Amino acid sequence: MQALRHFRSVFDVSPAGTNTKPWPSLIGEVRAWISRNEGAELKGFFFGGGDWSGGPPRRARVRVQSLSDGGPTPDVWAVRYEHVDTDIKPRRWTADISVTGVGAREWRLAVELRHELRSDYVGPEPPMPQPSSPRLVTGLLDSQHWICRVSKQRLTTQPIALNVGQGHEFDRLLRDATRLVPLVLVSCDRKTGVPTLDSVRLSRALAGTGIVYVCQSPECDDELAHFLPYRFRSGNGTVRIYAPGLDFSHEWTAGRHRFFAGKDIEELGDDEVIGQIVRALTRSDAWHALQATVVSVDDIEARIRERRLAALKRAGTTSPEQKNELMTLFEEENVRLEGELKKAKEELEGESSRRKDLDDTVARLEFEIDQARTASTEARKESAAHRAAPEDVLSLDALPEEAVGVATLAARLSGGRVVLSEAALASLKKSEFSEGNEANSVVWRCLRAMDRELFELVMSDMPAIQVSETFESRTRFGLTWTESKETKRDNRLMAKRRFVHDGKEWDMTPHVKWGTTAPKCLRIHFAVDRDAKRVIVGHCGDHLDTYGTRRRKQ
Repeated sequence: MQALRHFRSVFDVSPAGTNTKPWPSLIGEVRAWISRNEGAELKGFFFGGGDWSGGPPRRARVRVQSLSDGGPTPDVWAVRYEHVDTDIKPRRWTADISVTGVGAREWRLAVELRHELRSDYVGPEPPMPQPSSPRLVTGLLDSQHWICRVSKQRLTTQPIALNVGQGHEFDRLLRDATRLVPLVLVSCDRKTGVPTLDSVRLSRALAGTGIVYVCQSPECDDELAHFLPYRFRSGNGTVRIYAPGLDFSHEWTAGRHRFFAGKDIEELGDDEVIGQIVRALTRSDAWHALQATVVSVDDIEARIRERRLAALKRAGTTSPEQKNELMTLFEEENVRLEGELKKAKEELEGESSRRKDLDDTVARLEFEIDQARTASTEARKESAAHRAAPEDVLSLDALPEEAVGVATLAARLSGGRVVLSEAALASLKKSEFSEGNEANSVVWRCLRAMDRELFELVMSDMPAIQVSETFESRTRFGLTWTESKETKRDNRLMAKRRFVHDGKEWDMTPHVKWGTTAPKCLRIHFAVDRDAKRVIVGHCGDHLDTYGTRRRKQ
């Protein structure tokens, strides 16, 4: 079965004090970690090269390789540590750790943990292990004897507090082209004044793969909003991951820097959100810019073979012994290449399954292309109409008692930003939803949310997916841009998502939604008119037929 990456980290390590033998001390840290796990001393071979095997139940194996150009310490050193999972016996773990010299008294440490089930395993799928940073890494970052860094950023297991007055410094750090490590920003909920996520747990779980910053107050969020472009901000309880290579001048790249809105964290919970962030940053190379030239004993053995092959070719293979050795080296190299090919194929198969998860993103992007967004500002006449809207309320003798009247009043108060078509009013009047006790309240809140929140979002340059996430986090109403593939293939169903207003046909596939089951189910389908700066509602009422609902009716 395919081995799955559990953790991956690359960072540089140097002694914090006047350690006279830093290289043996660093290798000793790795040995101590494995020894504690296995209850074995692992003496002698561990620094130069060799093998060790343990007995049941863990049946551990340790293999060490090193390569030196004649210096006092090896130039590259690596260990492969394998053992059976303590709780799930069919699962086996592999840890590849390498240490490569990068400067005087400084080494690049690469750590990768993988797990896989036995190829002959038959049974229920065991639960996936929770993503976490190994104690070897957290121990080095916590130690007073070592300095661990990626480029200029020092790594830590604790979140870094961000206070008012430090916004400019954080902005400069984000923009730094030499930054090679992801930064995770945890902001404060504006109502409670505290972060929405446990930043201490997140920071320790990300040890060695990212640095966590946490805002100490909503005022800190406000200060960052002054420095960061709109689409790159992270306020009001949002948690955002800023990848290396951030470029504020290319706003279309904002989607690369993923985030969880406060609403997402509340719904998913700390455990799930922290798990998703840690899985992303510890399993994928995409978030990391720092690389290691040697990551395993296989890489060192490949270098040893390359050197020996070159030496044999220079000397000439005249004796039978030399020819046999050359044949053996070629065979070993073929085995290594076949292994790499198999691994690449397995990774490709994994990527193919992940592509299926991108369907929703592609659909949103299709809508973005169809509805090309342009930067817009409020027109003078629109602002004047919006300021004059309260006069409509003052002229009322009584509040509307029916949903149609409530909807009409909400549209009038928008000052022309939200327009109800005749088709929308007709759909609301005949809807089953309008007869419910909650109809007036829900229609009012939904149309007011479209005026106060959705209008500004759709008129901005924000990507559609971020518009949905922001609108939903602010209003608790849902927002969908598209329909299923099956529905889109049905011309009769898609015809129900078109309407005529002001002599022009509009597409109203996008819709705001509340509830899931009739009669407690409202769908407001709309089109965005960028030229006239307005949102036109084409349907306001019950759920329109889809491929799925039509099949159920049949």
